[in-house]
Amino acid sequence: MSTPAAREIAAALSGFTVVVTKSTVPVRHGDEVERIIARSIRRPNVVVASNPEFFARGRAIRDFKFPDRIVVAPRTSAGRKVLGDVYRPLSLNQAPMMFTKRRTAN
Repeated sequence: MSTPAAREIAAALSGFTVVVTKSTVPVRHGDEVERIIARSIRRPNVVVASNPEFFARGRAIRDFKFPDRIVVAPRTSAGRKVLGDVYRPLSLNQAPMMFTKRRTAN
C-alpha cells in the first residue's frame, strides 16, 4: 500500500474500520499506514493489521481455501474479533489461527 493509498483510505473512513495489509508489504509499512491514517482523520477509530499470505506458486486458490495456517496481526481486541470472524470459515477446515504482533507476522 502506498502513502497516497493510505491517505485515500483515511478520507473514506467513517466509524470503526480494520485496514489490512498483505504479505507483500514491508515490515514497518504497517506502522507508516497507521501513522498516516491517524494524522489524516480527527478521531481515528481504525485498526491497521497485517495478514501475510503463504501461497505456493501455482496453488494460490487451493492454499487460500485450505491454508495450513492463518496469521493475523491486529493491535486491538476489536481488530482481533473482526479478523477472527472473517477467517472463521477457513478455520473450520482445521487451519490454526495465529494472532501475532504486526512486525512478527511479516
